[in-house]
Parts: sequence; structure tokens; C-alpha cells
Amino acid sequence: MRRILNYGHTFGHALEAVTNNAVPHGIAVAWGLDVANFVAWRRGLLARAVYDEVHAFVAERFAFRSAGAYDAASLISAMRRDKKASAGSVALILAHALGDVRVVPAPLDAQLEADVARYLGAEDVFYRG
Repeated sequence: MRRILNYGHTFGHALEAVTNNAVPHGIAVAWGLDVANFVAWRRGLLARAVYDEVHAFVAERFAFRSAGAYDAASLISAMRRDKKASAGSVALILAHALGDVRVVPAPLDAQLEADVARYLGAEDVFYRG
């Protein structure tokens, strides 16, 4: 039960690490929640309509202009150093529906990096400059 409180934190902490904390913690966690929802949708765990609804909310309320550069490879590398990572995988907290988040073990592999890269390329709620 305690681990579900980390919803959004794994991706958010990675963002903080690669931008040298240029993104405030709460904003980074909101962003991480959006990435986690995108990954959940890509893996067939979350309906696209639910992702779209939450994504629009995050984009409206938590949009941020990040001064720090980041890409999928650097985020996955930072996640490998996360205290929740072990033996090349991490416990992600992924939504299955509104109000239903679950712990999902996920390898820190090319598939996860590709999902994050796809998010950054088409869905990222932050403006990088």
C-alpha cells in the first residue's frame, strides 16, 4: 500500500536528477504522473480516454518551461539509480483506471525507453528551451 504513494515519483525524481533540480519537486511529480499514465496506456493498462482526460488536466495546471535538457536515455539512466530499482528493473506505479493504481514491476529496457521517448516527442506537457 505504501508504494502506491510513489505514483509519479519515479519518473519525477528522474527528471529532477537530469535537470539538476531545475524543476520543482511537485511539478516534477505531476509530470511523472503524466508519463506513468502514458506508459500505462501504451501497455494496455489504462484506457486512452482516461489518459487524455488526466493529461489535459496536468497540461493545464502543471505546464512548466524547463530550463534543463532531458531525453529518454538520460531519464532511464537516472531511474537505474533510483532506490526502488534493482537488478535492471523498477517498480512503477501505473494507473489501471481513475482511482486504481497498482505496482507493476518493469524492466528498465529499450521498451520503457521507447515509451518515454514517444511521450517526450508527442505528449510532453513541459516546454523545453
